[in-house]
Amino acid sequence: MKTPTRVLRILILYMLFVFVFLSGTSKVFSQLSKVRGTIIDADTKEPLPFVNVTFTGIQIGAITNFDGEYFLETRQLVDSIRVSFVGYKSQAFKINRHSFQTINIELQESAINLNEIIVRPGENPAHKILRNIIDNKKKNNPDNLISYQYEAYNKVEIDINNIDSTYLNKRFYKNFPFVFDYIDTSVVTGKPYLPVMISETVSDYYYRKHPERKKEIIKANKISGLQNESISQFTGQMYQDINVYDNFVQVFGLGFISPISNRGLLYYRYYLIDSMYINNHWCYNISFKPRRRQEPTFTGDIWVNDTTFAIKKVNVRIAEDANINFLNDLFASYEYKKVGEHWFVKKDYLVIDFNLTNQSIGIFGRKTTSYKNLVLNEPKEVKFFSGNLVHETILEDGAIDRDPLYWQDIRHDKLSKQEESIYEMVDSVKEVPIFKSIIDFAIMV
Repeated sequence: MKTPTRVLRILILYMLFVFVFLSGTSKVFSQLSKVRGTIIDADTKEPLPFVNVTFTGIQIGAITNFDGEYFLETRQLVDSIRVSFVGYKSQAFKINRHSFQTINIELQESAINLNEIIVRPGENPAHKILRNIIDNKKKNNPDNLISYQYEAYNKVEIDINNIDSTYLNKRFYKNFPFVFDYIDTSVVTGKPYLPVMISETVSDYYYRKHPERKKEIIKANKISGLQNESISQFTGQMYQDINVYDNFVQVFGLGFISPISNRGLLYYRYYLIDSMYINNHWCYNISFKPRRRQEPTFTGDIWVNDTTFAIKKVNVRIAEDANINFLNDLFASYEYKKVGEHWFVKKDYLVIDFNLTNQSIGIFGRKTTSYKNLVLNEPKEVKFFSGNLVHETILEDGAIDRDPLYWQDIRHDKLSKQEESIYEMVDSVKEVPIFKSIIDFAIMV
């Protein structure tokens, strides 16, 4: 396998060619409203964890992590965020629609006189909930279903990150300021990035547990961007199979301890933060962080249903001192929905940041998958699958030649203007003969 440095060099040369060729193009604006920042105590200047931050008027929000950091985004029309925390004055802040903003906040303590409260020693309530989660894992783990099938929409994007004016001004291409027309900012990491590749796949997937069989029928596939063996190997890393119900989650070949592992209390500290209705299901919100440094663990939070103790949503981020070569950051979010008596993943989102250092130019990989038409515990007959193949993939005739109207109907989510622009950019670049020569040269060196 070619080294990440080689892959990075190829992507950078490709990016430069796109810059030069598209010097006359118009600006592209994202349809997403993105907000991130840090919340601190106005007097002590210390970060405030577990602060609620929500978009006003809709049920999309987040809580600050243990460093007081938050991030959230939405495609819906919003014009403000609201910040609330027990013992502090609630505040609202205007935001600019369809743009990225950093809003750092200082919260003032509220002057409220409370009656005397007597606190007696007792069990951490988060631990009791965790035990119930563990006791119900076998029932709630999707891998224990007899069968399942669904339609999946998969979108993978590759970006060059840490692209900013300081970096560009130091290079020979500093005379091309138009490149900033395509640069966006990651709400997860706060790093600027330039999209250079996007691929989409829609497929029907079938799984049967006994005998184990997996079948995927690809109905539509579309890719635009740099395509060669090195990049294919890199994009393959985006398909990380993260099942939070497993005791150990494999991330790039390293076993990370799941936050709901049977031995989770040995590795994590848990905090019960909130409880509320989510889609008519009462849920508890629990945050977790590693007990010790330099262990393969995550930070993040989970929402868990109060009756089935199934996971409703989980956000995990690798601990800062996790030791994986070239992996600077990884964030994953999984949302589940109830289907009959069982819970199954509805949507997942993965961001991987590959950098030699946090300040150097690097690569973002972003994957979004959504699931529709879920059917659980109604297995297909064995003859539906091919012989003794455990996993087979079939490409339907015409899957790579679907017209735009087909894609408009079959996509689970509409592309943003920026995502659409990636196709426009690369389709134009591919028509230029010198493009192939430049990339061939980059691969050889």
